[in-house]
Amino acid sequence: MSAWYCGISHTNNTSKLEEYLKKKGITELYFKCWLANDLMASQEILTFFIKNGMKNKTVKGKVNNQIKFVYVFKIHPQIVDEVIDLMG
Repeated sequence: MSAWYCGISHTNNTSKLEEYLKKKGITELYFKCWLANDLMASQEILTFFIKNGMKNKTVKGKVNNQIKFVYVFKIHPQIVDEVIDLMG
């Protein structure tokens, strides 16, 4: 099971994520976020990562033209859902 995840979002919530992980005492995490040119570019990048074995953790119901951030992270599977809630 892959511990690598990717998604797209309308915002870059890295500080919120870092604060949450610090409170939980979680240090094993890789997180990278990029700003794409537009929605189409972010979807193309997301598709690339998914085709290469990453799991899609895009927050459902939030796809619109303002989504330009693409994020990739590696984290323990048991806390993925909690982290996704923060990204939404």
